[in-house]
Amino acid sequence: MSTAEDQFFWDGYLHWAHILDPVAGKIAETAAHHSTSSTRQPQRPVTYEQLFVRFKSALCAIQRQKLEKALADTHKFERAKILEIAGLEFLNDVSSNLKCDNLELLIGIENALASGGLIECFVFRERAKTFDEHHAFDAYFEIIDLGPPTTIGMSEPTLNPCRDEAKAQGLCIGAVIDNDIGFLNDAFCSEQPNGNRTTRFESIWLQTHHGLHATSAPTEPVNIGYERLLGRILDKADIDALLARYRSNEAEAYHRLNSALHHTQAFRNAPLKDTHGTAVAALAYGNDFFASDHTRLEIPLLCVQVPPEAAADTSGTYSESAIVQGVRWLCWKARQMSTDATLIINISYGVLAGPKDGSKFIAQQIKQEIECAEKLGLSVHVVYALGNGLNNKQIAQVRVEANATCTLPKWIIPRDQNRPSHMEIRAIEPREAKSLIHVPKHLEFTLSAPCGDSLSFARRCAAALAPPFDKAKAATPARFYDVDDRTFHGARRTSTGMLQIAIAPTAAPAHQPHGGILAQHGEWTLTVSNPSNHPVDLVLQIQRGDTAPGVSGSARQSHFEGRYRTNFDADYPELDVMEPLTNTGTNSAYTNAEHPRIHTVGAQQRRLDTAQPANYSARGAPWAALQAPSDSKVVDNFFSAGRSVTGTYSGTRTRLSGTSAAAALKSRALAQELLAC
Repeated sequence: MSTAEDQFFWDGYLHWAHILDPVAGKIAETAAHHSTSSTRQPQRPVTYEQLFVRFKSALCAIQRQKLEKALADTHKFERAKILEIAGLEFLNDVSSNLKCDNLELLIGIENALASGGLIECFVFRERAKTFDEHHAFDAYFEIIDLGPPTTIGMSEPTLNPCRDEAKAQGLCIGAVIDNDIGFLNDAFCSEQPNGNRTTRFESIWLQTHHGLHATSAPTEPVNIGYERLLGRILDKADIDALLARYRSNEAEAYHRLNSALHHTQAFRNAPLKDTHGTAVAALAYGNDFFASDHTRLEIPLLCVQVPPEAAADTSGTYSESAIVQGVRWLCWKARQMSTDATLIINISYGVLAGPKDGSKFIAQQIKQEIECAEKLGLSVHVVYALGNGLNNKQIAQVRVEANATCTLPKWIIPRDQNRPSHMEIRAIEPREAKSLIHVPKHLEFTLSAPCGDSLSFARRCAAALAPPFDKAKAATPARFYDVDDRTFHGARRTSTGMLQIAIAPTAAPAHQPHGGILAQHGEWTLTVSNPSNHPVDLVLQIQRGDTAPGVSGSARQSHFEGRYRTNFDADYPELDVMEPLTNTGTNSAYTNAEHPRIHTVGAQQRRLDTAQPANYSARGAPWAALQAPSDSKVVDNFFSAGRSVTGTYSGTRTRLSGTSAAAALKSRALAQELLAC
């Protein structure tokens, strides 16, 4: 029998992330060995959670004056002094076991001084297993969002973030947040008269999901750059040093860097020859192979390379916190480079399922970062890929009539599904049908496995989980999670809740054992009963761990059972799913915040004399904040798919298609417009 203290969860994604993450235990097993051979202080490995928080103590006028003076008087961020002035001394309290990256804290303070609001930033706490642990710091901060589990050491990195004076005026800076970016590639270099190459990257943050792997005496290139709690930052001089040493063997440089960054053996290898991040960066800011002279945009570059876990599992579990932290760092770094820069950030990552109303944390926060940057003199454009979810059979829209029971479309779980499958269920707001809301409490759901075993759930019951947690069944083949609306103080809008269903993997990868809990593959059946006198329109969205392009993986993905039809109403015949499946709302859940400098880009195919939406490019929905993409770019021709782009390594070529390519083309167009002014 479960107890109340066993019941804490944030959502099903993070619950399964804790079950599947294999690294924390391995670090604990080898901690003693590493600490004895390390040049640093011995560290006690702890499983942490990443929190984005708003501190509750407002800065008074005197505190603001002292902070502004302290930040202006030094190139070094004096943590203890700053925390004392800001009233955040508890972050240095060893007993609290809270951690905060120095640079992230600096960004939070500078943003608060500019906006006049409260300090917001990412902190790390030990994993909360009970509600009491989750609310232990309520007196100090409000939790806005919770990220995946991570393992970091107990000591702070030895270096402090330098605050450089702005060097130029009016720069146009290109930036990319993506995976496996071949930053040593010739496409991102300038040739000097002496034959040496120098990088166009001013800085790159190589993010890690866990603390740095290398704990022994540092050796080149491990000691290159500046260490953060999760990753390493390489500045221009660091990258130039790598270019000089590894000019003929880029793969060796990447392998050595990755070996010092990552704990999982598969992530220590050099990247593949055609990686998504390199292709996006090259198409956005590298050579234009469509131009006769292969024109290259000569603008300074920044990039954030997300952890490999984010690329291996694009359900959003591992990428959202990383992307938001990346945006915050990019804005800060751009301000150090120029007093009034324009920064273009390309984000060709996304997830399908979500509230689609702009209330998702990543959508809200990136919009807020744009607004805050503007107050500090920085103009930021964020370019999103619309998404490639058309005809993937991941969304269904079903009306459940009054006093009726309805069987929803079959949920097909393949036999080689090596990550959990998730379904988010919400209702369409009944009055105006322009947004999604949480599922009404009177509905009753029953999920049946292929073998006939069933699991029932009703929101009107007190329990928020079915089955409830207990020590013997931390992971079960299937579980309902009732994720309530989350309301916050201040202007931040309510995050729309959902009923979430998670189904365990049907096959587990060797590097991610999870206690042998496997789900049955085949047809899973979901029925819903509506005992009320009013019909309810439901939107069901399957969120799955698709593998990003350029990342090894061959598992099929879960989807709804359904059929296709040919639509002859368009200018050209096109394939479309049949009801109750729908292609409305297949846009990425990141793309629904509204701002004049947030660009969501769809892909088009050139067909003879016209450009038509590509047969994969997603669509908005009447019930979503995004009705249609803000722009579209021609990616495919009638006889060829994608654009020719630079491969990961110098001298190689590949092709990039999808709305990722469309977003990169939009980023390039924005940069060209700014350079022409």
